[in-house]
Amino acid sequence: MITHVLETQAAQKPSIAEITLRRQFRGFDSPGFNGAAIDRSRKCTATQADLCSLKDTLQLDQLTSTTPEMVAKEIDVAMLAYNLVRAVICVAAQKAGLEPRRFSFTRVRNILNTFAPLIANARDGKQAQQLFDKMMYYVGQAKLPQRKRKRPSYPRAVWPKPYKYPKRKE
Repeated sequence: MITHVLETQAAQKPSIAEITLRRQFRGFDSPGFNGAAIDRSRKCTATQADLCSLKDTLQLDQLTSTTPEMVAKEIDVAMLAYNLVRAVICVAAQKAGLEPRRFSFTRVRNILNTFAPLIANARDGKQAQQLFDKMMYYVGQAKLPQRKRKRPSYPRAVWPKPYKYPKRKE
């Protein structure tokens, strides 16, 4: 499905939201599928937040590749990185007994960027485990603050209508 979209729009760069949704629901175009899962997903605000964090924090708001194959690879690598960060957040959430949305995606991504080369270059498994435990300690510190109350919504300011001509001076 995605190759068909990329081939038909080879001159234009496809939007990240379109490709991501098509990749997530790749098997759902079979004849027996009624589309209820896609409808539920579109209503879910968490999915929208995930797409925003994919685009913003992983710099996918502007794809740099020009060929359809490289665009697909760029999206695959970004989704791998996103899933790695979310997996680390889930491990930290299980340890802390919190829900995963309480952790900052950007802070955890920065911690992973710091510790990943150190863990990859560890001399042995014991040192790698120590570095992983240290990384998980810092991930545990990357909690978002608890909001005590709902923020009040202020009325929007109304801008005055501009005049076509300056006001008359008397």
